[in-house]
Amino acid sequence: LGKQIVFQYTANGCSPDKEHWLDRKSNTVFNFHHASLWMYYKTDGDNSVLEKKYGLSTMEYTVSDGAVPICVDGVGFIGVLAMSGIPGLLNDHKLCIEALKWLKGEQENG
Repeated sequence: LGKQIVFQYTANGCSPDKEHWLDRKSNTVFNFHHASLWMYYKTDGDNSVLEKKYGLSTMEYTVSDGAVPICVDGVGFIGVLAMSGIPGLLNDHKLCIEALKWLKGEQENG
């Protein structure tokens, strides 16, 4: 479905800027086919590297956790799972990974 949003949920109390924040995270994954957290580490957390090195607008892309590529065996990259709102670096990313594990039936029991 390309960049089409298949499902979106906004929790009560979330600010309207969350949608733009998710778009920026997702754009990063669509461009690099790597998790946004990977780009965070690749750039040492410096968002300006996106503009300086890759010519990407920091208004449309970001280096942060919380967006991961969705890949299918035998097909490859098909989309992005993104979330935002859990305080602290790594937490949005961890929830994305746990959700994908759950869908694959690989979640931890307990």
